[in-house]
Amino acid sequence: MSPLRHSTNIAARMGRWSARHRKTAIFGWLAFVITAFVIGSAVGMRTIDANDSNVGEAHRGDHIIRDGGFSLDEQSEYVLVQSERKTAADPAFRRW
Repeated sequence: MSPLRHSTNIAARMGRWSARHRKTAIFGWLAFVITAFVIGSAVGMRTIDANDSNVGEAHRGDHIIRDGGFSLDEQSEYVLVQSERKTAADPAFRRW
């Protein structure tokens, strides 16, 4: 049988170090968690605007409706009709 060889990758080296220096590793992780918590609390949370909560085509549709002067109501439905050739003043477009 061959003698056991120590793995040289970083995870194995860190595991060996933390096994030899148990108190330093535990208090180091606790200090890291507390520091991360304090920094996260100091920075604060940034929330998204309620008008921008949708994604993709729904987001684009919400902005078209809002820019058209309509209010966004969750209980209402809107239909967006568009044409590449006709305009809103065209009688054929208004028939739809």
